[in-house]
Amino acid sequence: MQWVWVSVLALALGTAACSSDDSAGGSGGSGNAGSGGSGASGGSAGTAGTGGQAASQPGDVEDFAVLDNGSEGIAFGQTPSGATILYVSMNTADRIVTVSETGQVSEFVSVKAPLGMAVTKDGDLLVCGKDDSSGTVEGVIWKVTPQGDASVFIRGDLEPFETTNFIAVAPDDKIVFSDSKSERVYLTDAAGENLAILSSEIKYPNGMAFSADGRQLFVASWNQESLWSIPRDPKIGNYGPGAEYLSGVKSVDGVLVMQAGDLMLITSGDGVVRADPNGSEIIADGSHFNIAANGAFGVGGYGSQWLYVTNLFGKKVSRVLFADGDTGLELPVR
Repeated sequence: MQWVWVSVLALALGTAACSSDDSAGGSGGSGNAGSGGSGASGGSAGTAGTGGQAASQPGDVEDFAVLDNGSEGIAFGQTPSGATILYVSMNTADRIVTVSETGQVSEFVSVKAPLGMAVTKDGDLLVCGKDDSSGTVEGVIWKVTPQGDASVFIRGDLEPFETTNFIAVAPDDKIVFSDSKSERVYLTDAAGENLAILSSEIKYPNGMAFSADGRQLFVASWNQESLWSIPRDPKIGNYGPGAEYLSGVKSVDGVLVMQAGDLMLITSGDGVVRADPNGSEIIADGSHFNIAANGAFGVGGYGSQWLYVTNLFGKKVSRVLFADGDTGLELPVR
């Protein structure tokens, strides 16, 4: 998510996980990366994490990979050879790295201020970020191929985007993304065209996820302490007006839908929280993270029993152990 410094300072001071060795992440869009994305370099950006005790019980948390900066977006995709790979965005470093099954970190691509990410059925990585090629910094959606070729995919031509924050691929391959600063949720077709405003009533919209049946789009309202649901017709793909789905959930950044139908929320203060309309339960509290940002359940050799979590201020990727069979939906939802 894109942070306001006052919110960061207040939350960081109250979160025990923020240690003195961790460098603080800044606001999105800072840094000096150029407007174009550089190709994958394959070089090493870090090594597998060894700190902390190994997880053995559901709810246990361990360090998975060591980074050289705070992290934000996270998504599973495939390499050009078809192997599963984990993508992690580092917003203030203007970079996206890959992390192997063993926690080995390698450089992948440079794009400006990357935040939320999602992978299309064709394997391309869609990234919320910034572009300054016109001389003015504006929010955009980047598209990065598995080979590491980056280009601007969606731009707010009629009205510039401000802070594109999170993105998701719908069951019909259309694309939804949040612009937190303008408080809008947008919709485009699979080609990134026919841009439309899906919602303008959610305060600071952030993370998003589709329900298993494709009938709901869940949207986190980070500073409204709520989660919204926008109804969707799964046959024709039309959306209706949104409404509050959950209240009293604090600072939700990332949203995942579980196989059982309940939600897993990645929150800035309380850590990883399981929730449904009947209530919520903290699975891994915020003391385990340096401001938890987003999450993705493991795929293939990464283990579906693991929830991988980025740390906004911490130079690491964490992972939370879940019981066998207690996992999230495979993305994109189909």
